[in-house]
Amino acid sequence: MAWYRSIETIDIVKKIIILLSLMLLLPMIVVILPYQSFQNMLALINLDKQLHFLIITNNAYFKLQIVCLVIAILLFGFAFNLILFRKKFSKLFIQMMVSINEMKLLLKNRLKAATMPENRLWCLFVFVLFIITIIIRIQELDRPPLYDEAKTWVLWIKTSWFEVLSNYSIVGNHIFQSVLSRLTFQVFGDHLWAFRLPVFLAGIFIPLLSYILAEKIFGKKNALLSMVLIAFSHPLIILSVNARGYAIIIFLFMILFIISNYLKSHLNSII
Repeated sequence: MAWYRSIETIDIVKKIIILLSLMLLLPMIVVILPYQSFQNMLALINLDKQLHFLIITNNAYFKLQIVCLVIAILLFGFAFNLILFRKKFSKLFIQMMVSINEMKLLLKNRLKAATMPENRLWCLFVFVLFIITIIIRIQELDRPPLYDEAKTWVLWIKTSWFEVLSNYSIVGNHIFQSVLSRLTFQVFGDHLWAFRLPVFLAGIFIPLLSYILAEKIFGKKNALLSMVLIAFSHPLIILSVNARGYAIIIFLFMILFIISNYLKSHLNSII
């Protein structure tokens, strides 16, 4: 018997409620705490003032309080709904775990089938094409920035987290992509490739995802053709090295399509 069937799932819901309650404390502290007290707390952490991201203005702190208030309301609402509908959430949790186990089993079977002698040649084609996809996009990774990229860099990535999350005064801030790009920019340094890294990673997997999806619906030959067309598509190559949100949207859409196709064929076992 699976572990999630052998335990009281109501207890899991209770533990989640307790965890949410603890998580609720942090944003509420920020909401209640005055600016000067918050600054004093940061000063204890940032004694030598080398951690610049811990230096925060009064206006930025007010924005942070608004964000924390929204987070606190969402956490409270989720916890309240868990309390009201804990039995339904318990049932949903079991269904979710069953679905995850089925997806793991399906993936295991597909990997096993891929290693069979009659499928090895196809796997080799896909692997070689995937490597070619990466090489093509790496060659374009240092191309000069386009206008929208430069605007994203100047207005959001080089400024602060608060600007990334809250400044939409000029249309063009793809917030999710901007968050990822700022994260890689801070981790890897002031490099153009670091700025483009999230989009690049999404872009190199788009052809592979197209193969996975098309192979399930149209067969191996059409799937390989689809992968070839997308791998060598110039617009998609440019989007894969253009630090905007378009490649990430395509990447997530492909994943959503694959999951939807799986749910369609396994609907009875999940519901």
